[in-house]
Amino acid sequence: MAETSQRALADTGDFLEAPFPLVFAAFCRQGKSGMLDVRDKSPYEGGKIVKRVVIGNGTHFAVQGGTVYETLLEILLARGKVNKDFYQALKIEFAGDYGKIEQKILSGAVVPPGELSELITVQLTMKLKNLFSLIRGHYDFKPQPFEVINSKHVLMPLEIDKFMLDAVREHYPMPRIKKEFAGIEKKDFHLGPNAKDRLNRFGFDAALMRWLRGIPDPFNWTAIVKGAPVKEDQAFPLLLALYFNEVIALPAEEEDFPLGRAYLDTKEVKPGKEVKTTAKTPEKKPADEAKAAEPAAAAPKAETKPPEEPPLPIEEMFDKNLSDKETLKEIDRLLDIANKKGSTCFELLGVKQDTSPEKIKKIYFKFAKKFHPDAKPDLFKGPVRDKVEDLFAKFTEAKETASNPNLREQYLKKLKSQVSDKDMEMGQRAMEAEMEFEKANIFIKKGQWQQAQEKLERAVTLYPDEPEYKMHLAWVNYKIKGPSETANAKRIIKEVVDKRPEAVDGLYFLGMIEKNDGELDKAEQYLGKVLAKRPHDIDVKRELQLLGRKKAAAPSKKKGGLFGKK
Repeated sequence: MAETSQRALADTGDFLEAPFPLVFAAFCRQGKSGMLDVRDKSPYEGGKIVKRVVIGNGTHFAVQGGTVYETLLEILLARGKVNKDFYQALKIEFAGDYGKIEQKILSGAVVPPGELSELITVQLTMKLKNLFSLIRGHYDFKPQPFEVINSKHVLMPLEIDKFMLDAVREHYPMPRIKKEFAGIEKKDFHLGPNAKDRLNRFGFDAALMRWLRGIPDPFNWTAIVKGAPVKEDQAFPLLLALYFNEVIALPAEEEDFPLGRAYLDTKEVKPGKEVKTTAKTPEKKPADEAKAAEPAAAAPKAETKPPEEPPLPIEEMFDKNLSDKETLKEIDRLLDIANKKGSTCFELLGVKQDTSPEKIKKIYFKFAKKFHPDAKPDLFKGPVRDKVEDLFAKFTEAKETASNPNLREQYLKKLKSQVSDKDMEMGQRAMEAEMEFEKANIFIKKGQWQQAQEKLERAVTLYPDEPEYKMHLAWVNYKIKGPSETANAKRIIKEVVDKRPEAVDGLYFLGMIEKNDGELDKAEQYLGKVLAKRPHDIDVKRELQLLGRKKAAAPSKKKGGLFGKK
């Protein structure tokens, strides 16, 4: 049987519904080519692109964007290929511009050219793996022919099955699997197409291969893990990687997991409603529909002239009688706009994106009258003429783009797909903060409070707008400092819980603080709310049982003398 992908995914969607590994694996299995943009939020919510994954036929890849820790210089330092002195010297030489530093490294001036291919592959796998840490976010895939992709990017091959296994093992520890895929171990899986043959691609050792080849069809994880040659916390990530890669599969109606919703307020994702609808074109407002439905007779009469558009500031400037000094100053100002990184043709023309073509042409004629290279022969000569010719060419190109409907549409699409350096930086900071938060959660599970505090402080610094980071940091500070931190911790955690009633971790934290303060009734109320949201949480059940015993054993408060009597 030929391999076919059973999982159908839209080209745009939310990680609340499908995590990045599942999306990435599906596109690879389908042999897609194009740009996979990973955003921190939906574009309709102002989401910024965190990274752009370039996919060629589902087998070759490149990644644009990333954190400082994913740059070639940092990788070389971590691998001992450069020492700290050389590292600092490069940063000083290029004033901390990692882009220029990477160009120097890729030129073969830092490491032997023969090692560059391995270095680029290391960087590629690191950038891709770190995307597996994302909990929330949005993706958009723009298909492009492989020939186009391959001509514009340096694509590196990856053994996708082995890569997926390594990445899932690294970023999906047991606590995360149980939180995002609650109940997955009890579901009935079946084997995907050519499942047992595909196992050879993962690089399993002989013992794992014997175990996996012997699993029945159908099966559930709880039953087969008992016979695994590895512990449960190693078997679950392995099986999750097989699920992402469709070596094992679930019926569509069974693929119902909390995923990113486990971390968010349920107000953001209402039960029974697909998050994918955020990617659709916004519906027309009733007023728009009514306007569109108006009969032709209601339109203004032909002889009625629309009101004339008021002059824009740039027009008023062109209408002035400028002195030579003012003319030269204006040439420099317009050239600064034209040459500024990220500026648009609309900014150069001094108009808005919806300014009419007629208005743009009118502005251009006024500009040409004043700044044509032959307009002032005595002034426009030598270096000044060079500037004027450069400006005239750029202004003319801007006019052609903005006034031609087809060119304008293409240009606006291009603008929409581009990301400014600031946007990319914000997206990178958000992703890096999420990675630190995930690491902190692992340390919290282990009771390693100091390490968790360090990671959470960094997450808050990187992305201070996320209240959940502050809530977890307050809990960790309480665990470290003890009773002296009680009031502050309760205040911070309660603020988050009041805004996000479904912040279940916050309810748990408040319950445990009240328990430690001897407020058993309050503790029981908070932990009861947690259990209502997480009915299979063994730790919460245990705490409630302990609270019940404590309350039962507490002496009754009777009035009277030594023995309860006066």
